[in-house]
Amino acid sequence: MPAGTLGGMSSGLRSVPGRVWRIFRPAAARPGPAGYVLGVAGWLVAAAVAIAVGVVAVRAIGSGIAGDTTRPLSDQQVRRALATATPAPTSSAAGTGGGPVTALSTAGGDLTVRCTGDQATLLSWTPAQGYRADDVERGPSDDDAGLKFESDRREIRVKLTCTRGVATAHTTTSTDD
Repeated sequence: MPAGTLGGMSSGLRSVPGRVWRIFRPAAARPGPAGYVLGVAGWLVAAAVAIAVGVVAVRAIGSGIAGDTTRPLSDQQVRRALATATPAPTSSAAGTGGGPVTALSTAGGDLTVRCTGDQATLLSWTPAQGYRADDVERGPSDDDAGLKFESDRREIRVKLTCTRGVATAHTTTSTDD
């Protein structure tokens, strides 16, 4: 059988490698050098737009993909903040038969405590960003009033005491290594 025939019939295709497509695409329909340049330029513009949209989307989402926008405190900064933290007593206009209400702040979150004599009652708590509250003991019927603030890397145990009507937060910090 001669080349270019199928079963003795001519296929009409030239069997020159790489040249078959010319039969189906006439020379007038093929892009010239300017067409290739425009095609590459269009592809580059589309890629740049896609990258820009991706960057804007990541910035809008926040720290989920690109990392935290806030930096965690070092152990030394936490110790310094805990050492200088002092309770800020606040007066309580509301309440039934209790002592003064005190707002306390720790690295793991904020607490509101009422002292009745030497007994502490935990009224409310608000974990700091990245922390959650656990093992809450409201007092005074519990052994001690307190709770635990937990993050992915740190645990801050807070024990609340009252001495002569003044609330104090005793903290113990441990890290997951």
